[in-house]
Amino acid sequence: MDEINKEYWQNELKCALEREGITDPNFFAFLKGKVRSYNVKVEDFNWAVFPRIDANGVLTDISMVVPTVYDMKSLCVNIHEYTHAYELYFCLGEVYVWHVEESEAKAREAEHRLLLHYETNK
Repeated sequence: MDEINKEYWQNELKCALEREGITDPNFFAFLKGKVRSYNVKVEDFNWAVFPRIDANGVLTDISMVVPTVYDMKSLCVNIHEYTHAYELYFCLGEVYVWHVEESEAKAREAEHRLLLHYETNK
Protein backbone atom coordinates (compact mmCIF):
# COMPACT_ATOMS: atom_id res chain seq x y z
CA MET A 1 0.00 0.00 0.00
CA ASP A 2 1.43 3.36 -0.92
CA GLU A 3 1.88 6.10 1.68
CA ILE A 4 -0.97 8.25 0.32
CA ASN A 5 -3.49 5.42 0.67
CA LYS A 6 -2.09 4.42 4.06
CA GLU A 7 -2.46 7.99 5.31
CA TYR A 8 -5.98 8.22 3.85
CA TRP A 9 -7.16 5.02 5.55
CA GLN A 10 -5.51 5.92 8.87
CA ASN A 11 -7.39 9.21 8.77
CA GLU A 12 -10.64 7.36 7.95
CA LEU A 13 -10.06 5.13 11.00
CA LYS A 14 -9.41 8.15 13.20
CA CYS A 15 -12.61 9.87 11.99
CA ALA A 16 -14.66 6.69 12.41
CA LEU A 17 -13.39 6.23 15.97
CA GLU A 18 -14.28 9.86 16.74
CA ARG A 19 -17.81 9.40 15.35
CA GLU A 20 -18.19 6.39 17.67
CA GLY A 21 -17.02 8.44 20.66
CA ILE A 22 -13.85 6.37 21.00
CA THR A 23 -11.74 9.39 21.83
CA ASP A 24 -10.27 8.99 25.32
CA PRO A 25 -6.53 9.74 24.96
CA ASN A 26 -5.85 7.53 27.98
CA PHE A 27 -7.39 4.59 26.10
CA PHE A 28 -5.04 5.08 23.15
CA ALA A 29 -2.07 5.56 25.48
CA PHE A 30 -3.02 2.35 27.29
CA LEU A 31 -3.22 0.41 24.00
CA LYS A 32 0.16 1.64 22.78
CA GLY A 33 2.20 -1.46 21.97
CA LYS A 34 -0.80 -3.76 22.56
CA VAL A 35 -2.30 -3.57 19.07
CA ARG A 36 -0.89 -5.84 16.39
CA SER A 37 -1.80 -4.78 12.88
CA TYR A 38 -1.18 -7.13 9.97
CA ASN A 39 -1.17 -6.27 6.31
CA VAL A 40 -3.19 -9.27 5.12
CA LYS A 41 -6.63 -9.68 3.63
CA VAL A 42 -9.46 -9.48 6.15
CA GLU A 43 -10.60 -12.97 5.19
CA ASP A 44 -7.18 -14.52 5.85
CA PHE A 45 -7.06 -14.07 9.62
CA ASN A 46 -9.18 -14.20 12.77
CA TRP A 47 -9.19 -10.67 14.16
CA ALA A 48 -9.90 -10.26 17.86
CA VAL A 49 -9.53 -8.47 21.16
CA PHE A 50 -7.93 -10.45 23.96
CA PRO A 51 -8.85 -9.58 27.54
CA ARG A 52 -6.34 -10.75 30.13
CA ILE A 53 -8.14 -11.89 33.27
CA ASP A 54 -6.39 -12.94 36.46
CA ALA A 55 -7.23 -15.88 38.73
CA ASN A 56 -9.83 -13.76 40.56
CA GLY A 57 -11.66 -12.88 37.35
CA VAL A 58 -10.30 -9.32 37.32
CA LEU A 59 -9.58 -7.77 33.93
CA THR A 60 -5.91 -6.77 34.04
CA ASP A 61 -4.96 -6.07 30.43
CA ILE A 62 -6.17 -5.91 26.83
CA SER A 63 -4.49 -6.62 23.52
CA MET A 64 -5.86 -6.89 20.02
CA VAL A 65 -5.10 -8.00 16.50
CA VAL A 66 -6.55 -6.02 13.59
CA PRO A 67 -5.89 -5.71 9.87
CA THR A 68 -4.02 -2.75 8.49
CA VAL A 69 -6.78 -0.49 7.20
CA TYR A 70 -6.77 -0.56 3.40
CA ASP A 71 -10.48 -0.56 2.44
CA MET A 72 -14.00 -0.42 3.91
CA LYS A 73 -14.00 -4.05 5.01
CA SER A 74 -10.75 -3.65 6.97
CA LEU A 75 -12.07 -0.38 8.40
CA CYS A 76 -15.21 -2.19 9.61
CA VAL A 77 -13.10 -4.89 11.29
CA ASN A 78 -11.06 -2.21 13.06
CA ILE A 79 -14.17 -0.37 14.27
CA HIS A 80 -15.63 -3.67 15.49
CA GLU A 81 -12.51 -4.62 17.46
CA TYR A 82 -11.86 -1.11 18.80
CA THR A 83 -15.46 -1.06 20.05
CA HIS A 84 -14.77 -4.23 22.02
CA ALA A 85 -11.47 -2.87 23.34
CA TYR A 86 -13.05 0.43 24.40
CA GLU A 87 -15.78 -1.42 26.26
CA LEU A 88 -13.16 -3.56 28.02
CA TYR A 89 -10.98 -0.56 28.85
CA PHE A 90 -13.61 0.83 31.22
CA CYS A 91 -13.75 -2.53 33.04
CA LEU A 92 -10.03 -2.71 33.84
CA GLY A 93 -9.41 -3.59 37.46
CA GLU A 94 -12.90 -5.07 37.87
CA VAL A 95 -14.22 -8.60 37.84
CA TYR A 96 -15.14 -9.07 34.22
CA VAL A 97 -17.87 -11.21 32.74
CA TRP A 98 -18.20 -11.02 28.98
CA HIS A 99 -21.79 -10.66 27.86
CA VAL A 100 -21.11 -12.00 24.38
CA GLU A 101 -24.41 -11.23 22.64
CA GLU A 102 -24.59 -7.70 24.04
CA SER A 103 -20.97 -6.94 23.23
CA GLU A 104 -21.19 -8.34 19.69
CA ALA A 105 -24.41 -6.42 19.04
CA LYS A 106 -22.70 -3.19 20.13
CA ALA A 107 -19.73 -3.84 17.82
CA ARG A 108 -21.98 -4.75 14.87
CA GLU A 109 -24.00 -1.56 15.44
CA ALA A 110 -20.77 0.45 15.25
CA GLU A 111 -19.99 -1.22 11.91
CA HIS A 112 -23.52 -0.49 10.71
CA ARG A 113 -23.22 3.20 11.64
CA LEU A 114 -19.90 3.36 9.80
CA LEU A 115 -21.38 1.89 6.62
CA LEU A 116 -24.46 4.09 6.91
CA HIS A 117 -22.23 7.16 7.25
CA TYR A 118 -20.44 6.30 4.03
CA GLU A 119 -23.70 5.50 2.22
CA THR A 120 -25.24 8.84 3.13
CA ASN A 121 -22.06 10.85 2.47
CA LYS A 122 -21.14 9.60 -1.00
